[in-house]
Amino acid sequence: VLKLRDDLVYLSMREEPDLMKMIDILDALQNVQHSIDTPDIVLSSSKTDPRESLGMVVRQLRKHEDNDVSTKAGILYNEFHKKVLAERSQMEAEERRRKEREEHKAQKKKEAKEKRSRKKNMDSLIESRREEEDKEREEKAHRKEKRKAESREKKERAKKQKTKDDGKAKEKEATKKKKKKAASSSEDEPSEEEK
Repeated sequence: VLKLRDDLVYLSMREEPDLMKMIDILDALQNVQHSIDTPDIVLSSSKTDPRESLGMVVRQLRKHEDNDVSTKAGILYNEFHKKVLAERSQMEAEERRRKEREEHKAQKKKEAKEKRSRKKNMDSLIESRREEEDKEREEKAHRKEKRKAESREKKERAKKQKTKDDGKAKEKEATKKKKKKAASSSEDEPSEEEK
């Protein structure tokens, strides 16, 4: 195919091409048209001149003044055009599917990341809630302990006060008794006047 392409390019560039040879090449290309791959149609023999691709040469030959050449080139061009379009649409579909797969993967990755982030946030919320509850429990226990200590102190003060008051009362009572006793003993003793 590439040899036929190069020969066809060479003949089409000549001022007076050998029409019979050109028709033979076009016939040979028609016979193998179904086995010609898209790269062989679109790639040029010269890297600098894309007009030297098989597709472009056949396209130009459709306008050739010789009827046989233009007809055969037209038939080949239509076949090549269909093949290239089909290949292009297939490649575009594959590219779309590839992009969709990549987007789907990226979306899944994003969702997984968000899920991990939500779980992390949830975990940190649970952890902070636990810390708050622990802190509250500690504060509650501290307040309870403080109240107990205050209550103990109050009881001790009350007890001391009662003991103090009891002591004073006993002292008072003892003083009273002493006075009474002293008074009664002074009544029992004869006064100096009586002596």
